[in-house]
Amino acid sequence: MCGDTGMISIAERGIRSFIAIQLPQELRSALHELALPLQGLSLDVKWVPESNYHLTLKFLGDIAPGDICNLDAQLQALADRECFTLSLGGWGMFPNPKHPSVLWVGLGGELEALRQLWRDLDDCLSARGYPRDRRWHPHITLGRFRSPDRVDSQIARLQQTPSFGHIGSFTAPGLSLMESRLSPAGPSYHPQSFHEFKAKLINREILRY
Repeated sequence: MCGDTGMISIAERGIRSFIAIQLPQELRSALHELALPLQGLSLDVKWVPESNYHLTLKFLGDIAPGDICNLDAQLQALADRECFTLSLGGWGMFPNPKHPSVLWVGLGGELEALRQLWRDLDDCLSARGYPRDRRWHPHITLGRFRSPDRVDSQIARLQQTPSFGHIGSFTAPGLSLMESRLSPAGPSYHPQSFHEFKAKLINREILRY
């Protein structure tokens, strides 16, 4: 699944990058609307802007600009698979409600296809010098807790709000190589390349007629 394009340099400082599956705008808007009541609870949380909602598959760190072509070739090979459907719903906290650092929305749908993609990606990049991810829980980050001192009161407020039900579903479009630009206002994310998944076989057969 992984193109043989050589080792990627991660020592040279360059473009701060990660690999993600992007959400359609209608789901980003729906997430934002659902998060608004939580944002009104006076939680000490840094909220993710609507434009930054995404599903992270792998954080890469700083990539040398000259290595982007090699990385793109590998992502193109990994994207040579059928697309799959994911759904969003429910919320929780990492690492646990007693010591939370991240507030997230969960995913459902064709999770085995998603996990196989993550395993293939991890195998591919570890063979080229990247550290393996020991664990991975697919989620969409809503916000990050800033103050551990007020966690108990914050959790009490959150538990008084209903858990999100089914928010919506979407077909994962492909792999996006993203650049993260840091600023005092927070990070902004910019697509560098996109590698589309194949249509499902049944859809390809329909298109033949």
